[in-house]
Amino acid sequence: MVALAANQEPLLSGLFLFVIGSAHMMGYAQSQTLVQEAVSDDMRGRVLALLTLTTAGVGALGSMLAASLAALVGVNATFVLGGLACAGAAVLMWLASDSLRRRAA
Repeated sequence: MVALAANQEPLLSGLFLFVIGSAHMMGYAQSQTLVQEAVSDDMRGRVLALLTLTTAGVGALGSMLAASLAALVGVNATFVLGGLACAGAAVLMWLASDSLRRRAA
């Protein structure tokens, strides 16, 4: 997303958006896998339903936050801040998956 902020070329922006969307889908699949591994069989359906519900709701709240931030600091700064937030979330996800792997072994 940081690269998207610095770019003004539409085709390159489309490529960046494709990469961002693909990374989002991989992260979502990983979170689903982590939940399925961590939750007991009898609670799995309920927990996955709650995860799906909260993921959809948080996405809408994130869009509202991004629009408000863009109005305050500009679109490019919002992309940079969003990219940094995504990088931080990726590190946290990596640490969580690593600790779960160690716990399962």
